[in-house]
Amino acid sequence: MVQHGGPGYSGGAQVSWLNSTLAGFRADSSIDFIVVYFHHCAYCTCTTHGCDGGVEKYFVPAFDTYSVDLVINGHNHIYERTYPIKGGSTVTTSVPIGGSWNSANGTTYITAGGAGESLYSFSAEDYYDGDEPSGAPSSVSTYINEYDPTTMVSSTTSETVTWSAIRYTGYCLLVIDSEPGSFGGTSTLRINSLSEGASLIDSLELRR
Repeated sequence: MVQHGGPGYSGGAQVSWLNSTLAGFRADSSIDFIVVYFHHCAYCTCTTHGCDGGVEKYFVPAFDTYSVDLVINGHNHIYERTYPIKGGSTVTTSVPIGGSWNSANGTTYITAGGAGESLYSFSAEDYYDGDEPSGAPSSVSTYINEYDPTTMVSSTTSETVTWSAIRYTGYCLLVIDSEPGSFGGTSTLRINSLSEGASLIDSLELRR
């Protein structure tokens, strides 16, 4: 495992596999979107776990290199979506709820963990479709959580980030529809997030 701070138990084999697999996908002209999903969060402002330092250090560079369109994580029992990110934590574009963009320009990260267990909390107020308070913070506090599998010691580093676009404390469902482009046209990945009561809390469209 690479998560929690280093090559860890696989001796780097997991990172090597990830890079070679993503390289093969991106070299395949029949593939438009690359969607990656795994448990621990690369980017999250939840107060319970925050961001996983190992994922940021070892996985994110591969996502940038091979232009991964969407990364879906769990672990934190809330819903959060980032703006498109590239080069570590640089926001490439700020698009409103319901907007669309060319996903080749940055990876969108979604934490979809509101599926049934007790809910966690954020370091800032919720911000989602139907509840968009005026004066919403342009930056949010969070922390990077790192774990050394050799010493079995965890450490945290605080940081202030600008990539948190949507935050929702509640049970929710993530729905994704893919529509391939016809005759060389633009393909779309439509993402909708629904609350427990089936209200829309977030929507976006990725294009390629």
